[in-house]
Amino acid sequence: MAVNVPAVKVPLIGVGSVFDMLAGRTRPAPEWMKRSGLQWLFRWMQEPRRLTRRYLLYNPLFIWHFLLQYVRVKHY
Repeated sequence: MAVNVPAVKVPLIGVGSVFDMLAGRTRPAPEWMKRSGLQWLFRWMQEPRRLTRRYLLYNPLFIWHFLLQYVRVKHY
């Protein structure tokens, strides 16, 4: 996000699930999972019904569209 601030010319702030954690609705992932890049897995285990579609459908779609755009831009 910090890299993109000059391009969009507005302040950006990423909050993710911090509001739910501060409100006590969800627990933060253990430190070893955070260090290992597995915080997403911890969140998925806590809310599989809500996050399964996002992780299994929308994330691959995002990657696919990103790659298509990357290939198109590289050819110009």
